[in-house]
Amino acid sequence: MAELQDYSERMLRRTIANLPDGTYHGEDQLDARTLDGLQSTIRATVTIQGEEALVDLTDSDDQVSWPINCPVASTHSAVMTVFGQIAGRRVPTNDGTYRPIRIKTRKGSVLNPQHPAPVRGRMASAYRTRRQASPWSGDTEPNLSGGKRLY
Repeated sequence: MAELQDYSERMLRRTIANLPDGTYHGEDQLDARTLDGLQSTIRATVTIQGEEALVDLTDSDDQVSWPINCPVASTHSAVMTVFGQIAGRRVPTNDGTYRPIRIKTRKGSVLNPQHPAPVRGRMASAYRTRRQASPWSGDTEPNLSGGKRLY
């Protein structure tokens, strides 16, 4: 099993190394509790450096009283899904695929809520996290030939 995990790590590191180094920003708003209510914002900063990635979600809004908060495990799962999709199906998902990626959240945020925060609709937040954690979302889109391209 250790060799399979090491293989997955090598393959994901290779995938990340093929992305252009840089820092990418994205944000999106979640549905409000009412039509004219406050919308929570998810903010992601993704830094690609060599063969490692940092996904910083600490600037996302505070947890809310309606059930769109996303437990940190679901947040991590959403981020890892992005990198798994980039790597492709030939890279087995296991502990090795998590090694080159660091994920930062803030306790008490909509992406790492504290008990007793309601989380029934957590996947709405997780899907938005996945979208924002992608190096292809936000204000710029990486051009795999080396630059950043504005939408």
